[in-house]
Amino acid sequence: MKKLLLKILVLCMAICAVLCVFTACGGQNSSTPSSQSQTGTGVNSGTRPEGTKELKVTTNIPEGATVSGSGYYKYNDNIHATAQIKDGYMFLGWYVNDDDCVSNQTVYNGKMWNQDVEFSAKVIKIPENITPSVAQQGTNKNYMLTVETVDANYGLVSLDDQSNQEKYTAPYRQGQSFKVLAYSKTSDRFVGWYGLSGELITTNATFTMTMPYFDYMLVAVWDNIANLNEKLNTLNEQFNAEADAQNFEYEKIAGKDEYAVIGYNGNRTAVSVPSSYNGKPVTSIGRTAFSSCIRLSEITIPNSVTNIGIAAFEDCISLRKITIPNSVISIGDDAFLGCSRLTGIIIGNSVTSIGSYAFNMCSGLTSIAVASGNTKYHSNGNCLIETASKTLILGCKNSVIPSDGSVTSIGRGAFSGCSSLTSIAIPNSVTSIGRGAFSGCSSLTSVTFVNASGWKASIYSDMSYSALLSSSDLSNTSTAAQYLKSDYSDRYWKRG
Repeated sequence: MKKLLLKILVLCMAICAVLCVFTACGGQNSSTPSSQSQTGTGVNSGTRPEGTKELKVTTNIPEGATVSGSGYYKYNDNIHATAQIKDGYMFLGWYVNDDDCVSNQTVYNGKMWNQDVEFSAKVIKIPENITPSVAQQGTNKNYMLTVETVDANYGLVSLDDQSNQEKYTAPYRQGQSFKVLAYSKTSDRFVGWYGLSGELITTNATFTMTMPYFDYMLVAVWDNIANLNEKLNTLNEQFNAEADAQNFEYEKIAGKDEYAVIGYNGNRTAVSVPSSYNGKPVTSIGRTAFSSCIRLSEITIPNSVTNIGIAAFEDCISLRKITIPNSVISIGDDAFLGCSRLTGIIIGNSVTSIGSYAFNMCSGLTSIAVASGNTKYHSNGNCLIETASKTLILGCKNSVIPSDGSVTSIGRGAFSGCSSLTSIAIPNSVTSIGRGAFSGCSSLTSVTFVNASGWKASIYSDMSYSALLSSSDLSNTSTAAQYLKSDYSDRYWKRG
């Protein structure tokens, strides 16, 4: 009897243990969070726990940000939303239900609403021709904001509660808040506001945001608009041209009804110089106009420009591409001096004057060309040659000095600062080498003189007090290189 009672007791204890385990798991699979674990934790799976509201954390551009914090929460629970912004994008702020901005910090800590709510991290794409590092400039700089409709037949726009129009353009300070409104004229559905790079910012007709650290455009878009992408691209091109124009400084040229560009205050990496200002032509790029614009990588010069001034682009160390149009007649001293990333130049057919050291210390140069029809200059073997005087005035690391008699002199500073040049041959036709022609050619290790006899060097251009250079030394390619780039680089050389 006692054994039977003991067995019954053990069985009851086992059943109780099973029931306790089952109750502790809430009758669910252990991999499914319980109501307690979901509430206030941001877990968003399974059935909504009783008495909770849903927080949905999203972003308008998934490729621009990674967000977290979605889940079920009780009213007044602590919530925590984070946004990790990816390279090439800028964070605008956290928006509630795509409307009100509640924070401009990427990490948000707050309390849960008494209703379901969507918490959206709004980001915009930084245009490719903008350098993000200028975000450190602070908030005192004004940038151009353009707000417009993609098609006035579908609707109009308003900026900061002003009247409805096709377009608004106004300066706004970095970080300054503004409000836009799209007014529909048809029954077509409002699609949303699109940003400068073609990204959808919001589907709300009314939207408030802060000014980024660059010129920006918002476009209102509706359903059923034909050729939408083409229209957006056209508006984008127009905007970029208008924005560029706002960033230039101009000066009226004395005695002429023309203007010169004398400065640039923008942060774009690719810039087009306007062809006109105040209805008058822009004919000159003034002295030091773009000097030390270290982020400028590409410049387009219009056909209205006839003069590029002294040091106009000096030390634009990021400049990679430039085409000098056929309208340009003169290029000043040091115009492109120190543009170390410039890889190629094309001289237009109207250029008749190129100043001293105009392209010197452009160590990245690999090609030099002159447009056909130029009567003053020509190119051969990646050498820029003044035709009448037979003077090589500019060379690069890929230069081969012509041996056909078209070059008899290597000009002053012709290869100066060409640090990538490793070897060069001096043909028999060359009888003079200007002062500093190969100074700064730090990689030059081999110079071949076809004729090493009769060379003299002097600190004076008239060759007075000259010293005869050993033909055996100049026949040694490494010694000749050392002489030209260093030992006698500050001298004038002449043969015969």
